[in-house]
Amino acid sequence: MIIGICGSASGSGKTTMAEELLKALAKRARGDFGAIKFTRTPVYTSVVTGGDTLLEEGKDTARMLGAGARSVVWVRSPGGVELSEALSIALQNLSGARPPLAGVIVEGNSAVELLKPDIVIFMSGPYFKNGAEAALRLADVVYRPQGAHIPAAADAAKKDAVFCGDTGACVAEVLRLIDERGGKRP
Repeated sequence: MIIGICGSASGSGKTTMAEELLKALAKRARGDFGAIKFTRTPVYTSVVTGGDTLLEEGKDTARMLGAGARSVVWVRSPGGVELSEALSIALQNLSGARPPLAGVIVEGNSAVELLKPDIVIFMSGPYFKNGAEAALRLADVVYRPQGAHIPAAADAAKKDAVFCGDTGACVAEVLRLIDERGGKRP
């Protein structure tokens, strides 16, 4: 199962949601999950699968590992075909885990848009960057705290998503969707 976390802009809480979800999955014995962190870069593509870089204090990858991800892959890319290839490498790396992972959490709008996860969480913040509407359209769960901004046209397009105002409610909804779908693609 692939769970995607995307958002309205940088700083919307994507990594915090990934942490809370990883902790909840571990607590409820949902099996081990891996994670992919996507970062947009201006020029080059890289796939980091281990080493001290992932463990650097304060890095999103270290936060995911600290929250219970068995393995994390950091994908950096300007996007396009290079990102698609890098995500394929990242998924292959995680799918080779022994024992097998129960699923993967993917963080980053472009990564979520390319992979089309089984469950998508959209994190709303005070800002809404250009292009975030595409990620919002994929959402099953929308985190929308007080003061979050979603353009009216984009908001109207997501009537079928579950909206929640705190991370705990969003995590509970994702766990419900995992149970409902039996860990399989809908």
